[in-house]
Amino acid sequence: MNKALANWNATSSPADLYKNRNSGSTITVKSYRNTWYGHYTRCGDSCLYIKLNTRTINRDANNFSNYVTGVLVHEFGHALNLAHNSTTSIMNRSRNRDTMTKPQAHDVSDVNAYY
Repeated sequence: MNKALANWNATSSPADLYKNRNSGSTITVKSYRNTWYGHYTRCGDSCLYIKLNTRTINRDANNFSNYVTGVLVHEFGHALNLAHNSTTSIMNRSRNRDTMTKPQAHDVSDVNAYY
């Protein structure tokens, strides 16, 4: 999680993501029957729920650490109001999750345009 937060915070976007035990936000890591790797749900203005699916991540990851980081960076992208796209982007569903672990120029541009 620290790496995913740092990867967003290192961009030239206004993203300022940090851990806060009192926020009500959760990241749950367990095996789900679903086919997704990660799932994001908003629970308020400054609260989020993220689920990481160990079943699909363990099945498909060649570089486990990068894969988890990339999935979490992607889910944080949703928290920053980014949608899926088909460009060179952390928000692209077809990206290489073993190697893409940081927001790309398109992602930063979209966050900057939104905020």
